[in-house]
Amino acid sequence: GPPEGAAAATNPESGPVDLGGPIEIVSASHSLFRALESGDSRTRTLAWHVLRHFIIADQAQEDPDPDARDTPRLSDPYDAVVDAALSRSTSSMQASEAAEFMAQQPDLQRSTLALVRLALSRSTEASVRAAQMLIGSQRPIGIALEQLPYDDRQPFAAAFYRALGEQPPLVTALMRQHEQDNPLVAWFARQVAFGIVPPPDQWAQSLGGEHQLLDLVSDQDKSLALAAVAALVFAAGGDADQARSITDKMLAAGVGRADLLAIWQEHRREIALRRIKKVAGRYELVLHVYKGEAGLRMPAGPEMDFEFDGRNAPRPRPDLGPIENTYHLGTVNLQVKADTVTFGTPSVELSVPEEFLAVRFENLSDLNKLAAGEVDKLPLDEVRRGLDIVPDESGVWRGWTDLPDGRAIELVMKRKPKKK
Repeated sequence: GPPEGAAAATNPESGPVDLGGPIEIVSASHSLFRALESGDSRTRTLAWHVLRHFIIADQAQEDPDPDARDTPRLSDPYDAVVDAALSRSTSSMQASEAAEFMAQQPDLQRSTLALVRLALSRSTEASVRAAQMLIGSQRPIGIALEQLPYDDRQPFAAAFYRALGEQPPLVTALMRQHEQDNPLVAWFARQVAFGIVPPPDQWAQSLGGEHQLLDLVSDQDKSLALAAVAALVFAAGGDADQARSITDKMLAAGVGRADLLAIWQEHRREIALRRIKKVAGRYELVLHVYKGEAGLRMPAGPEMDFEFDGRNAPRPRPDLGPIENTYHLGTVNLQVKADTVTFGTPSVELSVPEEFLAVRFENLSDLNKLAAGEVDKLPLDEVRRGLDIVPDESGVWRGWTDLPDGRAIELVMKRKPKKK
């Protein structure tokens, strides 16, 4: 039998052949590279078939053999494999085998750059396979990505969405900004290396917020402008059609940089109203009162200095401490009418803030009217700001703030189950 640990290749004519282990490639002048790009299809097919049984030596020579006249003058065996894979004579299946091969090579940085180049392949199969090899690999993708020309970074990012069977989102065009230390490049590379292909609604926060994105809106590069607006729209819960419509308005004649923020704020609010309209209906309203050991001094209301960056809420909910009391305020009917939200009663004044998706209670003392006096012992009328409730992933709306007496309150609005 074959020696322990031996590799085996298959000769189509004579059957399995024992190799005794992977064959080392010590330079780019190895005859394998001539075979990979041979003009003879049978030779080329056999070479790609046995590629898996080779390994590039740790100390592979960077200069090819000057006497090997038919060998392309390649400086690196890693480049030689990738160039062969990207050759027009190489099939999609063969090019995808190059991605499998590179994922097993010892030099982490050079093999990562090779996989990055393969992800840019015109062959969808090879591009997708290379992207799949990079997702969750914890490789130094950012270093390799910085070496790519600016215009290659967008198709590189697009390859990862195709690897998931998705259409690349408009925001991928943000990758090709002509900026040497683009924070987006490092962010995207890090996300992918740890197994995350970021959803389109997460791109806005990676660039620092709306002002940085609006700075990219210019008719000098309309696709980049569209990508910037799309990042904001997706973060707010909108779609690609809305992004295109808003971009057209921003790029219209006579619109200056100072006008962009006002245009965006108007449309951001419209997007929020549409989202609320989709979930309108009957909800149960509950008020929790906490003892206040957390020492809260940060309101979740309109006095907060906040720049929209794609989050639904201005900050994570803190630990509010033990509950002192719970008040069930009854059932409310959340509705969208004209350009605002309402419970269908003038006794409770609601609005939609500009900063993020939320329903704002303008006056906390209105809760007394809903509770028929049950919460009149709470100093709600002394709170000089409103309270924003924002939806979580399960569709429950929550908002909290502190009271003047040191306690804290949390308002929870949960959809009322439909009667069967």
